[in-house]
Amino acid sequence: MSQGSESAIVRLKSGGVEELTKIFEANRDALRAMVSRRIRGKLSARFDESDIIQESFIRAKKQLNNYLKTAKIHPNIWLRLLCKQILAESIRKNMRLRRSPDLETHLVGDQMIVERIADSLHSVGEMLAREEVVSRVRTILMTLTETDQE
Repeated sequence: MSQGSESAIVRLKSGGVEELTKIFEANRDALRAMVSRRIRGKLSARFDESDIIQESFIRAKKQLNNYLKTAKIHPNIWLRLLCKQILAESIRKNMRLRRSPDLETHLVGDQMIVERIADSLHSVGEMLAREEVVSRVRTILMTLTETDQE
């Protein structure tokens, strides 16, 4: 273990959660950039960088004592590992739902979207008007360009 790692761990042992907070804040931008690089594209519609970062801090606080008992890596690297683990768990959990990220990019004119709008009506009177709503929404969607439908 390097001298820098040892001194950071000693500071963390003596400072506890307060020192962890300082280290985390000093690394927040780097962690956010790391998460951002890993959730580009369609996954970015499903995951919020801030949620992953916040969950990383919460887990770091919970696991701090265990980390300090066997600390062999610099706290910055430990935080990066935690953050990667949380992101991987989030992606796995999302994939367990067996949903394709392609669902996030459906055109507004898709039948699924039209049905969702119509299904938001719940009373008997509203259900009777459902077909009229579906018809009106379809008519409006047909007037939009393909780009606007996205």
